[in-house]
Amino acid sequence: MCGINGVITTKPIDGKSFVQRMNKFIAHRGPDSTGVYSDEGVTLGHTRLSIIDLTADGNQPFISNDGNYAIVFNGEIYNYSELKGLLNYSFRTQTDTEVLLACYIQYGAKCLEKLNGMFSFCIYDKQKERIIIARDRLGIKPLYYYFGEETLIFSSELTPIINSELIDVKLNQPSVRNYLKYQKVYCPNTLIENVQSLEPGHYLSYSVRDRTMEKVSFWQLGGLNRIDDKSSAMKLTRDLLTKSVCRRLISDVPLGAFLSGGIDSSIIVGLMSQNTNRRVNTFNVTFGDTDLSESEYAKIISKRFNTNHHELILTPGYFLDNITSALDALDNPSGDGINTWMVSKLTKEAGITVALSGLGGDELFGGYSVFKNYEYYHKYLAKLNAGIRSIFVNMVNENSSVRMQKISQLLNVPSVSHSEFDLIYRQLFLDVQIDKIFNSNIQGSNHFYIKDSSEVSQSRAHTISSLSLSEMSLYMSNTLLNDTDQMSMAHQLEVRVPFLDHTFVEYILGLPDNIKRSSRTKGFLIDTFSDILPEEIYKRKKMGFVLPWEIWLRAELKDFAYSYLSDFAKRDFVNSKVVESIWQDFQTRKKNVNYARIWSIVALEQWFQNKSL
Repeated sequence: MCGINGVITTKPIDGKSFVQRMNKFIAHRGPDSTGVYSDEGVTLGHTRLSIIDLTADGNQPFISNDGNYAIVFNGEIYNYSELKGLLNYSFRTQTDTEVLLACYIQYGAKCLEKLNGMFSFCIYDKQKERIIIARDRLGIKPLYYYFGEETLIFSSELTPIINSELIDVKLNQPSVRNYLKYQKVYCPNTLIENVQSLEPGHYLSYSVRDRTMEKVSFWQLGGLNRIDDKSSAMKLTRDLLTKSVCRRLISDVPLGAFLSGGIDSSIIVGLMSQNTNRRVNTFNVTFGDTDLSESEYAKIISKRFNTNHHELILTPGYFLDNITSALDALDNPSGDGINTWMVSKLTKEAGITVALSGLGGDELFGGYSVFKNYEYYHKYLAKLNAGIRSIFVNMVNENSSVRMQKISQLLNVPSVSHSEFDLIYRQLFLDVQIDKIFNSNIQGSNHFYIKDSSEVSQSRAHTISSLSLSEMSLYMSNTLLNDTDQMSMAHQLEVRVPFLDHTFVEYILGLPDNIKRSSRTKGFLIDTFSDILPEEIYKRKKMGFVLPWEIWLRAELKDFAYSYLSDFAKRDFVNSKVVESIWQDFQTRKKNVNYARIWSIVALEQWFQNKSL
């Protein structure tokens, strides 16, 4: 796991000095070494967190044996050992970086189809004067870029591009609107004008000579799995996830796992324990408030698999002492992610450099309430006639609960697709409310990357998979994965996500609803791993990791939050009276304002100030 930067330009500048400057802004991603490669207008930078082959041989930028190719790479290629045996190349290191470069030399951009891993990388082909910049299929590793008339800039994070001194940094106000709507700016947009996030499963092909660029998708989902036998599907599901976990146990540094006590992380810890001779290190963040704590369930799994368990009790005082550092780590503002910063801090302090996570299980197996809510909508609300819809819509106003406002918005549309339903469901502020927050008429972008599979999305037998595609493209990729990367790398910790092995994802998305649907949430997954999961784990109500925001924002965090909220209200594009009323409504416990609306504004304003915007 590392950080990568690059400047490709025809301008008469010293690219090396600019990339060295950019490297400093991602030094936290790679404390073990830093390097720069420069050749006739092409400059690549790298900061390294050593995971495989800890020797200096693995330092980057990495140059091919013949000197014609250079690579900077962030991530892990889990099948690099298998690929190595297929390549006609004389290897001089034990790194997956060299395997990736050799794979490109032999297969060109087609090499992307052969990779199993999480990655963002740039390869410079000196002879063809061509740059290839790629991002993994699920968007586990981030990649941002600016493409101007004379210059292409890319980085693992937005901050180095902002501070490169090579672009005119302007706030993208439509993206501010989108942030307030979803607590995150969705790919390919960013909060900075003319800077984009590369879509998952895509690569950029840039001609240094002609200064032309093409964006190409390299991941196409397969067809549907014609399986009617649930036991066979369970067997293959278990086999594929076990292989995925085993791939992610390869490491030359200490390894552990996040253990919330939920179904997904418990399965990952169980499979780790069953497939390694080492005692697994597990990590859990909890609270003194037992109504929000899952620690007792994490302890059940820890005891069952004899893990070396670590627990951090997160008190309001500890949270306040660390909240500024956690927010500073946000390369992109987010209404989420603080929990990952906290558990990553605990994990790194215990001497761990790689941690496995259960992220992705809810998206693939229908764990979120959006799956049940869609079924309710399709079964009841979608069938209401126009008259009844109109009556309900007219009953709802800005003082109604957030839930009622979203239902009203759904009923105001004749029919919605899975992705449209998901976008409405995931809204934080509704459009009518954002209109009041802004002084000017700022329209948000409706261009978001959503992975599509026409065969899945058009099949009524695959509603779960179609919603999964939407959830993975929107909430998971933009919020969960992005926050996980930012918050873990702030502590030089690599997080691996076995549920997001692309072969596993393809198989699960291809399963029809009649295989995955159950009377209980994620029943298919529970049945598949019934030997790992005690009843106490799957028979309890789903909690998720939720900080006690409602309590803290009215007590210990009240002054902290209000200071940023009031600063946001003073911005020239913001209606101060509206923002102040949002704060007052929350403090007086009105149903039309939840804690997430308050915290998202706090995180946004803190980011503005941190980036001097």
